[in-house]
Amino acid sequence: MLNGWKQFVQNGDVITAVRCAVCDRPYLLRQFAQFAADLKLPLFFWNPAYAEIQQVQRSDGRGLSPAHKVNGAVLPFVVQINQPGIFLVEGVIGDLEDNPSRSFEIRNAYYDLQQSQGNQFVVLVDDYFDIPLNLHPLMSVLEIPLPTRSEVAQQVKVSLAAIPRIEHDSNQQRSLVQACAGLPRGEIDLVLNRGVAVSPTIDSLTDYVMQYKTKKLQGRGITLLPKPDVQYAGGLDLLYETLEKIRLLLQPEAEQRNLRPPRAVLLWGIPGTGKSLVAKLAAKHIGATLVACDWNKLVGATIRESMSNLDYLLNFVGRIGTAILFFDEFEKAFLGWNSSAEGGVSGKLAGRLLSWMQDHTEPVIMFATINRLEMLPPEMVRRFDYTHFFGMPHDGAMYQIFNLHLQKYFRYSFTETEWRTLLREYRGCSPDEIGKAVKRVADKTYFDQMNSGGIDRELPIARLQDLVTEREQFVPATAQRDISNQIAAILNKADYAKPVSSADNSIFARPPQQLMGIDESAVRTATTPIFVPVPRHPAVEDV
Repeated sequence: MLNGWKQFVQNGDVITAVRCAVCDRPYLLRQFAQFAADLKLPLFFWNPAYAEIQQVQRSDGRGLSPAHKVNGAVLPFVVQINQPGIFLVEGVIGDLEDNPSRSFEIRNAYYDLQQSQGNQFVVLVDDYFDIPLNLHPLMSVLEIPLPTRSEVAQQVKVSLAAIPRIEHDSNQQRSLVQACAGLPRGEIDLVLNRGVAVSPTIDSLTDYVMQYKTKKLQGRGITLLPKPDVQYAGGLDLLYETLEKIRLLLQPEAEQRNLRPPRAVLLWGIPGTGKSLVAKLAAKHIGATLVACDWNKLVGATIRESMSNLDYLLNFVGRIGTAILFFDEFEKAFLGWNSSAEGGVSGKLAGRLLSWMQDHTEPVIMFATINRLEMLPPEMVRRFDYTHFFGMPHDGAMYQIFNLHLQKYFRYSFTETEWRTLLREYRGCSPDEIGKAVKRVADKTYFDQMNSGGIDRELPIARLQDLVTEREQFVPATAQRDISNQIAAILNKADYAKPVSSADNSIFARPPQQLMGIDESAVRTATTPIFVPVPRHPAVEDV
């Protein structure tokens, strides 16, 4: 916060830089009005839209009135008038790269104010800035950060106390706090004031805030993903062990033993194997907010805008409590990252993210999915604490995947022989292809029933022949030459990572291959219906 400013002044600092969100200007003015009162100095404010420097008249930071008409650049003018006071100057430090002359104005102002006896202090304010190395010794940097979860809770509590007509309980208040988390203080006030006018209940107020925040974040390439529409992902038992470790490492008991959760998890493998779904399931399992980001949308028109977008994202996830920061197809973000294209913005963004991955202490875990490991910079790869590889599912995993999707649309009871037939027919298909095939069969069943006079209340019975026929209608990606070559290249490096599934120990495990073929004695036959229970991992339980 800004409490350190007075200490800097006592140490002789005459110029300070403050990062401040636009909506937090009232907080900035109120805080410095208090500093000005303590030091018995007047407080002034200026930005490029003002022809005159404005004097703040009230102790709460309100009441601006023209004081000095600015002639020329504002910093030389402030030095020239030799007026004792605190000068908040907005809109000067944010674009030093585009205006190199301002860097010299700051240097000159620093040395002139150091030598003068005018008791003048300049505070350079902007929502984002990157101070050049040659200016770092001349000024200290402060920030009005996004409020913590507890600070948001207190602010929401005060706001609701002023609205007696909106009744609420503690759970509803927590939901509103979660909706407000990640917004600046001033923005929370503005959004709540607007929302109250159109929201008769606290639930509708929470929805209003969430809609506002969602639209705002989308403009920065950030999405708050909903809960997954499935309870678990089949055949990923080793990956679920990792998720359970993460969940336990997020508990207070782990912190008491100086243990912390991993900072980043890499999900690597063949397309269509459920990597993106796992990120959603991971958020549900550990009780985290899932924040997805489109890396390309972080890249703005200028380096300043791009870095501002990334810093906003990292500050946002750091202030909303336990969170998963999710990047899909992450390797595409590093195409030409070490080149000078676009002014080297990709390299600067990558460097900033690398530093955050190494140093951040908030309960934020980055999940990233990739298809091609070689496209990631080596220094990025080693930042991931866990790397899991997604290959094609074995028969036991395929059995779980089929059950996962069939249960959504059908009643069914296949014999073991029928299950073996189904698994054999779909061998080489990815989990995504299996899910889509089951969905198409369900769609066709629905259309046929509607055309024949309507549907029953109960789910229809799944037929093996329908699923086999559907399999004949498409070619799996692994059978397409271009894709199969890419998959082969991925598989060649799979030993680098830990697999997501353990060895197949189900009754459908393929028997060991013999020199002259398959050992037929290892194959059981059965004609009675079976349904092997699908293991329910801790991930399916609500946290």
